[in-house]
Amino acid sequence: MSSQYRKNYIFIVLTALLLAVAPLGAQTFTAQINSFWNLLRTGSLTFTNISVTGGSITGVTLTGSGVFTTLTVSGTSTLATVNTSGLETLTQTGLGTTSTDGWILQNTTAATAGTTVQISPRSKWCGTAWNSGGSVSETDCWVIENLPATVAGTTTSTLKFGSSIAGGVVTYPMILTNAGALTILGTITGVGIATSATSSITWSSRTNINSPSDGQINVFNNANTAGIGLDATTDGTIKIRNRAQNADGSLTAGTAQFNGSVTGSGGGSLSVGGLSSTQNVNVSTGFNYFILGRAGWTSPSDGVAQFFNNAQSGFTRLVLGTNDATTNGSSWNLNAGVLEAKTGDATGFTGIKGSTINATTALQVNGVSVNPPTVLTNTAPYAAIVSTNTETFFGIGSDGLIPAGAINSAKHRISIELAGIYGTNGVTDTINIKFKLCTVSGCGSGTVVQVAATGVVTPGAAVSNQGWNSRLMCNVFTAGASGTVDCQGQPGSVLFTALTTSIIDDIVNTTTSTVDTTVNEYVSVSVTWNNNSANNTITLRNFGVLVY
Repeated sequence: MSSQYRKNYIFIVLTALLLAVAPLGAQTFTAQINSFWNLLRTGSLTFTNISVTGGSITGVTLTGSGVFTTLTVSGTSTLATVNTSGLETLTQTGLGTTSTDGWILQNTTAATAGTTVQISPRSKWCGTAWNSGGSVSETDCWVIENLPATVAGTTTSTLKFGSSIAGGVVTYPMILTNAGALTILGTITGVGIATSATSSITWSSRTNINSPSDGQINVFNNANTAGIGLDATTDGTIKIRNRAQNADGSLTAGTAQFNGSVTGSGGGSLSVGGLSSTQNVNVSTGFNYFILGRAGWTSPSDGVAQFFNNAQSGFTRLVLGTNDATTNGSSWNLNAGVLEAKTGDATGFTGIKGSTINATTALQVNGVSVNPPTVLTNTAPYAAIVSTNTETFFGIGSDGLIPAGAINSAKHRISIELAGIYGTNGVTDTINIKFKLCTVSGCGSGTVVQVAATGVVTPGAAVSNQGWNSRLMCNVFTAGASGTVDCQGQPGSVLFTALTTSIIDDIVNTTTSTVDTTVNEYVSVSVTWNNNSANNTITLRNFGVLVY
């Protein structure tokens, strides 16, 4: 009998023995059978359709090219442990692109209303590592399991990846839902993260980040009710936008340093504790620079700088140099509309130097008003007043305008000087000259105040082209809408009748005149002849007023 024949014979006998014993109930085939088998087996062996019902198979070892074709464990039987020292391969063929089960771990118990979830069995991978601190080998494991759930009447599924270190409690650092939501407790390290166009990156209960369009990123709070947009659609430029990406946003920072230009436009603002730029800082027309809570400035037009307080309702002081009382600093201090040259801390006054200082209203030196003179004069003679016996004004018009405010404080002075030529018809003819302040040029309307007048002067001779002059000095006693002005002749009016003879009227006032010093006032002069003779004529050739 050949060796191969004996092997086959023994195998048949052993198989018959197994089939005979199996119906007897639970049996245990121990390592002895395996040892016996190993004594017989020198080549390949295939177990086909081995079924264990209510029993166990222990200590079965396959070596070489042994194969289990089908192993069914049912009843109370268990497949407790499979030990392998080599590569185990599950092989299926001819699948093409069809998704096909290869290894199934399943819990077939149906969920009920009382037990709403039946979790899947989990696969577990374990290895060991040496703990050099404790000088002990520790077992570290990973598990993967499927946890179904019922949500709003429908079921969901969560694939959970858990880990156990040194036999500790399993924690789950990564969870994937059936909707594709991946939750990771740690850090994702990789080349890149790609999401769909409408997806967001979200921190739990915290910030959301999305990209509304190419070149734009939005950063939101968790409720998407507040946020900021970044626009990089222009190469080399980052724009800060609102979260709708339809208007400029604002930037607030402790310190900002820029190597290029800083440009603000639209409705946004740039707020920094410190700003440094190697090029221009540009702000669009109509927008302002602010030192938060303090002062600000803007440029209302080309070449114009405007400074204001934080409320943009006024301004106090512009300091040049140190903000103290030393000579290292000085300031322009705005006090009730008056610009003062003061020390840096505004505790005292400082000097001003210049070739010319022009002031149309009050100028103060050491806190005392010094009024710049206002000079009024004419450039041509005014038309003669002739052939009339009614009061007639010289055509001084705007030449006699004292601007509003020019005399609006006590101790202002108005000096009026007139000179010209006149003629009379005869020795009995008379002339009356009046000085008036009028709120309307020509005194035809508005408020007219007569501040001085000659008496009815009789030159006493028939003359022609003789000289005349008048000099009147007026002091402002009180200012305001009902200010008071006192005017006296110095010496008054002089009408020459020959080279060495003249008639003088001293123009005396015993009371003051009430004048509104807050408005424009026009110096006006009228003449009244006693008859309308063509020889009764007077011309004002030289008009001068000095206000100081």
